[in-house]
Amino acid sequence: MKNRLIALVFFVFGILLFFISKDTSIMTLELTSENSNTNISFFDKMAFFKGYEVFGIFIYNLGVAFLLSFVGYFTGGLLTLIILLWNGFLIAIVYNMAIYKLPVDTILYASKHAPIEIFAFLIFADFGLKGRFFIKRILNKNEIDFTLIPNFKNLIYPTILLILASILETI
Repeated sequence: MKNRLIALVFFVFGILLFFISKDTSIMTLELTSENSNTNISFFDKMAFFKGYEVFGIFIYNLGVAFLLSFVGYFTGGLLTLIILLWNGFLIAIVYNMAIYKLPVDTILYASKHAPIEIFAFLIFADFGLKGRFFIKRILNKNEIDFTLIPNFKNLIYPTILLILASILETI
């Protein structure tokens, strides 16, 4: 439970980092399309999931979950914290731009999957943060203790949540 709280704090800190930074020029970033001379806003470019199917979104989210859990575990949770911080920062950017460009009901409808997806990622992050005990044991005692590796069955529940979030995201 403590790991989930640490993960949530880093995720929220990433969101706050965006709002306290003085350089918010990314909100007004304009990208030029290669096929035309029209400007396409950064927010419009972020909507790349539009053409994806449920499976594509699930595979993408599963890749993030893999980084949060397994790669994060073997980096002692460091990569997990970096990913959570970065994702919190990106969510803040997207929602900040959405507030200025979309009505509130559209934002809420597009975000219906977010609580489930974030909760699933926090469970995967919990797995990744447990790696600090594994790495600490290797550094302090020069031995690998395989009993410190968490049970992989604990990842079934968040995987099911990611499937549900992927379905909600495409409805």
